[in-house]
Amino acid sequence: MFREPKTDILVVGDVHGSFNQMDKAIRHAKDLGIDTIFQVGDYGIWYNDKKFLNQQQHLLEQWGIQLLFIDGNHEDFPRLYDKKILDDGTRYVRENITHVPRGYRWEWHGLTFMGLGGAASIDRKHRVEGRSWWPEELITVEDIIKAQEGGPVDVMFTHDSPRTAPNSVTDDFRGQMEAIEYFGASEVATCVDHRDRLAEVTNVTTPRLLIHGHYHMSMFGTYFHEDENNTSGDVRGLHHGVSPLSAYTTVFNFDEVKARIEILDMIKK
Repeated sequence: MFREPKTDILVVGDVHGSFNQMDKAIRHAKDLGIDTIFQVGDYGIWYNDKKFLNQQQHLLEQWGIQLLFIDGNHEDFPRLYDKKILDDGTRYVRENITHVPRGYRWEWHGLTFMGLGGAASIDRKHRVEGRSWWPEELITVEDIIKAQEGGPVDVMFTHDSPRTAPNSVTDDFRGQMEAIEYFGASEVATCVDHRDRLAEVTNVTTPRLLIHGHYHMSMFGTYFHEDENNTSGDVRGLHHGVSPLSAYTTVFNFDEVKARIEILDMIKK
């Protein structure tokens, strides 16, 4: 069961089971006096994850830091889903490591949050089902319904980004044509469909800040949800862990986010 952060949150992008990358992030949180890390998917639940998890648990316990994460698309989902569900609805991984299931909501310091993992693997045809790819990576209709229940939230942590949000990877026409040529039109279409599924959620939940991973690129933008009020929101995409620490981590400051929401309330389409 996780607790409310004392101060800020350190949000971390894709690390794909790299202890070295998580070690840097955990030590960065300690140096900043941060007691909560949130990782936005492709964390590293895999057949050989025992050492990866135990090494982190040692540091997290030593420094009083909790780590929460959502699933990405590169996780061993049967292995993840076999872990114990706690009384609060989250999934126990280690004493200081918690998985946040899709559509899970909570409140910290007056802000409402939701976690919604999952994304489509554009390289699926180059992977082996049950060994390096699992169909559970995709957001389902049930996930969408659960996430929509309860209406708006202030902040969403997701792995993918919704179609309605600016995205320097998917908005690059030449890059998309190259992806179709290399991976195939059907794989690119599956990725587009997944972003549409996520947009079905965000158009109802209208997050004022959405932080995601998946694309291995730093991104920033402001956009309008397709709700009846054209609610505005910020989107932040994090790089992956082979990039500099400043590119795959960001500090979430509660006061700054609350002040930004007040500004967004004044932005009209």
